Amino acid sequence: ISRGSGIPLALVNVAGGAAADSLNALIILARARPELIANRTIRLHVLDRHARGPAFAAAALEALLADGGALHGLDAELEYADYDWNEAEGLKRLVASERDSVLALSSEGGLFEYADDGAIAANLEAAKCANDAFFVGSLSRSGGASISLNAATSATLGHRLHEAAAFADFISRHGWRY
Repeated sequence: ISRGSGIPLALVNVAGGAAADSLNALIILARARPELIANRTIRLHVLDRHARGPAFAAAALEALLADGGALHGLDAELEYADYDWNEAEGLKRLVASERDSVLALSSEGGLFEYADDGAIAANLEAAKCANDAFFVGSLSRSGGASISLNAATSATLGHRLHEAAAFADFISRHGWRY
C-alpha cells in the first residue's frame, strides 16, 4: 500500500464469492504490517452474480471486526454488487468512484480462469483508470503449474489454460504488466 496513512483502501473482488482472498489479505496485513491499514477506511467491494457468497463474506467480516477478532479496531465495511464480468462498465464506475483510494483488485478462481478474452480485456481496461491500483488474480496455465497475475497468490486449476508469456503479452496490451 504505497500511499500515506489515512487514504482509504478499496478492495475490489471480481467474481468474489466469499471474498476469502480479500479477507485473508486483510488478516495478513493486520498481523504483519498493521500500520499499513490502521487509520484507513477500508471498503471491500464484492462483485459477483450470486449473493450467497458475499453474504457469507459480510458475516465473516463482521466476526473478524468483533472484539477479539483478527481485524478488531479497523474501520471496514463490505458492499456487494450483482456483477456480470461481460458488462465491465459497472467495474469502471466503481473504480472511478474510488479514485481517491488505494485500489487493490482481485479475482481468485474467477475472471482469468473462466471468462473469455473479451471479458478479461474489458475488465482490465475498466480497472486501469485508477490512480494507484494493482490487480491480483489466479491463472491456470498449460502444463499444470499455477501462476498469478502478480505472482503473489497461489492459484487453483481452472477451466481455461494460458501460456504465461502469451498472457503477459495479452495483459500488457491492456495497460497491465505481469
